[in-house]
Amino acid sequence: MKAMLYAGCGRADITPEIGGHLYGYSDDEYSVGIHDRLDAKALALSDGVNPPILLISLSVCEIGTPFVPEIRIPVAEACGTSPERVILSCIHTHSAPNVAGLGNLWGSRDKPYFDGIFVPAIVSAAKQAVSNLQPAEFAAVKGETEIGVNRRERKLDGKVKLGQNPWGPQDKDMIMLRLRNSETKQGIFQMVYYGCHGTAAGHALLLSRDWMGMMLDALEADSGIMTGYWSGSIGDVGPRLSNGKTTGDVQQLEELGAFAAKEGLRIAKQFEAAPYETALPILRRADICFSVPPMPPREEVEAFLRAHPEGETYTKSVMLKVLFMRKCKARYDAGEEMPKQRVIDASVLTLGEIAFCFTPFELFSETTLMLRKFSPYRLTMGVSVTNGFDKYLPSQTEIVRGGYEVNNFRYALVPLPENADFILLNQFLDVLAQMHGDTTE
Repeated sequence: MKAMLYAGCGRADITPEIGGHLYGYSDDEYSVGIHDRLDAKALALSDGVNPPILLISLSVCEIGTPFVPEIRIPVAEACGTSPERVILSCIHTHSAPNVAGLGNLWGSRDKPYFDGIFVPAIVSAAKQAVSNLQPAEFAAVKGETEIGVNRRERKLDGKVKLGQNPWGPQDKDMIMLRLRNSETKQGIFQMVYYGCHGTAAGHALLLSRDWMGMMLDALEADSGIMTGYWSGSIGDVGPRLSNGKTTGDVQQLEELGAFAAKEGLRIAKQFEAAPYETALPILRRADICFSVPPMPPREEVEAFLRAHPEGETYTKSVMLKVLFMRKCKARYDAGEEMPKQRVIDASVLTLGEIAFCFTPFELFSETTLMLRKFSPYRLTMGVSVTNGFDKYLPSQTEIVRGGYEVNNFRYALVPLPENADFILLNQFLDVLAQMHGDTTE
């Protein structure tokens, strides 16, 4: 192939058998039926010279970071590329199997499903995408929508709970990228980017792609083009449900899904007049390096654990701190220190003046909005829950308010510094500045 843009797509069903463990709320919820089937959608991009890049959208909540190589390596081997060029992104539905394996609070990974259905299906979708590579061109459109709402609800006592906070930060932009054959003008694939949790179905115990599924189906039916979803600022944004909460039921799912479908179709209509271009894809590693804060003093750790003995029942937020303090005590007892730094797997993909910054975090809205504002690219997207899962990355303005997401951040077994948002932001901006104007890998 000569040096030019090529694209291809593939799809595979990843729906498990009914009765499996559902992931996203607790470790004791099991599916009783199927609302809509789950899938893996793969987009292959090539410049005709370098090995293909695979962008894979998966209808699950998140993938545990230790398990990512178990997917990237077989996909890379099957598709003639390297694992670093396989980008696994999750749509973040909370009505899907457990492939995260976070243990105590959310349950273990469903390994029979992971090995028997999940990985083989992803490999199949990726192989289809590479085998379907064809000369391509792309266009991008965007529009504001209020499918989601800031979910860090403020209470009169100053506390934050999961709910709806209409005046809180939110990235309202839905961005779509459409690729078509540059010769026949037939559609190849559509990417949809937006930031909002997939929790509209709540504890319905039905397998589902949540509200995103109804929107994606509507876009595919209207355009005839396979359409995948990539999650933006989901850390502090939940579905804007009519019950005033951040979780609902099947009725809430279908209500919001119908609204999202109309909004998606409205925004996609702009493709009728959008200009297409043929810039080459460029992928760079952008690993983010964080210093690790020291452990709390031993006396503080031991005092906390005496006040929170084993065998008691704690809320999830408190249990996060309990587990963190237990790990600190184990380190003290073993004479170990906290690691000095953590390096997070991140990458940047550019297509002309469009940039995707992929991270394993659940990004907060302020970080993505600032990334877009200061990026040298026309459109920049901070993509969450990609190539692993590293919990929430709250902005510093939200850390001071506390709450569930902040506790997840503070009490990670190897925590990050409280200015982690600006560290990530500035390191990404450095990579984007280096890449801007560069037309070769």
